[in-house]
Amino acid sequence: MMAICYREHDETLLQNYETEVRARGTTVHKDLEALFGNLRHTETDDMETAPSTPARLVKIPSLTKPSSPLKTSTKPTVNPSRNSRTTRFKSKHERMINKRNEERLEKYKLKNLPKLKRENVTQTNFMLNDAPWSRWQLAITPESPEGVESHLWQKRRGDLTGYRKTEICNGQYQKPALYEFAVQTHEHCKRYVVYCKCNKGFTLDKGSWESRLLNNTDVRNEVEDVLKKGCRIFVRHFPLRKTSATTNKMADLGHYDYAWRCQRSERISPRQLQVLN
Repeated sequence: MMAICYREHDETLLQNYETEVRARGTTVHKDLEALFGNLRHTETDDMETAPSTPARLVKIPSLTKPSSPLKTSTKPTVNPSRNSRTTRFKSKHERMINKRNEERLEKYKLKNLPKLKRENVTQTNFMLNDAPWSRWQLAITPESPEGVESHLWQKRRGDLTGYRKTEICNGQYQKPALYEFAVQTHEHCKRYVVYCKCNKGFTLDKGSWESRLLNNTDVRNEVEDVLKKGCRIFVRHFPLRKTSATTNKMADLGHYDYAWRCQRSERISPRQLQVLN
């Protein structure tokens, strides 16, 4: 009974019990020997007839599963030492060569180039061409215009030659503006720009626009001279606003030489136009 109980409970207990019985030194009864043999055969048969257990499937880890965060290393980062750059001093000969090269290039800078004669510069090449200029308007003529617009003209003061238009630029004199004046030798001919005037604005309580815009003595003499030669004078303008673009345009204006505008560093009197000689 003990052998059967051990066999039912655990085969290891059966083997231990059989070993203990045989170790007693007495002869094992034939019935007990047969019982041990039957129990061993039953154990072997059970092992042969037992269904094979399928191998356990190992789950493949998902590729979409987020990986565990890596542990930050606590080891200090050692930056490789950089070799300090040694300052190289230029020799006296090299400094002299660099200075000569700078002097050679200095004369090609825009500020050092000779000024362009404004009367020879075409409209498309004029640096202020993109400014909001008004259309050219006849301002002063040697003879009194005839027709329906004759009342828009008045005789120049005193014994001065010619007639001037009563109002130019639609009477917008109060705002700052840049004016350009041009001379035309004959009708339908080219206009030669000879003078520019930057004005902060004015009101016509008395006087005329001519006394405000053409008030320089040398300019008045030039106006009188071209009118006596039968030429006409045109004017145009564009308003000045407090913007960086306007500031740049006024700086570009210094690259041109206007015949009636005296250049302090170059001349002290107006320049004569060749087309009028």
